[in-house]
Amino acid sequence: INGVVKTKADANNQILVEIDWMIHDANGRKIGQVTQLHDLSLSDITPYWGDVAAAAATEGAGGIHEAVQNATLKKTSADK
Repeated sequence: INGVVKTKADANNQILVEIDWMIHDANGRKIGQVTQLHDLSLSDITPYWGDVAAAAATEGAGGIHEAVQNATLKKTSADK
């Protein structure tokens, strides 16, 4: 699993945080991607970035789990 975080200021004086999680199998093939978008104020991020990052990772874990399950089901179906 690889994660990429991008941020950009928006028109409402908020920070748009985009987190892309790329999920690969043991052979390095991409089996899924989860994208999270969070519109946060600077006061939500600073000085709490560690807590914000932990919450985002926890949220992303559900999508990552689902992507792995879907890939496993596809592989099982293809093996039949």
